[in-house]
Amino acid sequence: AIHPVIHTETAFGDSPTDVRKPCHDYLQTEQIVFKTDTIVTELTEKIIKVHSACNFNGNKTDFNIEIPDKCTVWSYYVGVEQEGFNAYKKAVNQLLDQAAKVANKTTDYGPLVALALNGVSFLTQLESGEDIDYYILDQENTNLWKNKAAFKYLKKGKVVNDYSKMDINKKNLLNFCFSNDNLLLGVNVFVKVIAVELVPHYKTIQSKKFNVSESAIPYLKN
Repeated sequence: AIHPVIHTETAFGDSPTDVRKPCHDYLQTEQIVFKTDTIVTELTEKIIKVHSACNFNGNKTDFNIEIPDKCTVWSYYVGVEQEGFNAYKKAVNQLLDQAAKVANKTTDYGPLVALALNGVSFLTQLESGEDIDYYILDQENTNLWKNKAAFKYLKKGKVVNDYSKMDINKKNLLNFCFSNDNLLLGVNVFVKVIAVELVPHYKTIQSKKFNVSESAIPYLKN
């Protein structure tokens, strides 16, 4: 190997030195991610009835979902009546059309997966139609909500439709809670929730590294 030589002055006296920097190469073993599997789990897809404020059954309803332990991220969609459902179906069709144009095939992933993975979901917010009050709560705050006490929420809205990507919370069991302030009209609410798990696959590679050591050798001036 050729060792580069740099002439410099010593830190003591007037004698200069040769600074030799030999390079030694070696192989280092490391792991890299070569692919990632995307596992999608549908947690729920349902239509629920929320009665009017004057209904003797009450104007509140709720249901729970359990976020899987290995979930990386999850997302949801809430839509009221046919308008809210149609807005979701429109996004599904637009996503399929885009996939067919780009890859000449359809996709197994829906708008909520695209939303969870920061892709283009084609979901849009409706500005008119029947609305609903909704909250995403843990069990403790769900009990407070039912008893008309002060509570804390992860997400809330008074909407015709709504959707969001959600980060993982410490509590896996969560509740979707709905209340209807319309005095006479009950509403149907379409709800869909999915969870995404990203599973990385690793492979072992060897890469060449270089180690440079430095030594100073005194020599006499001419």
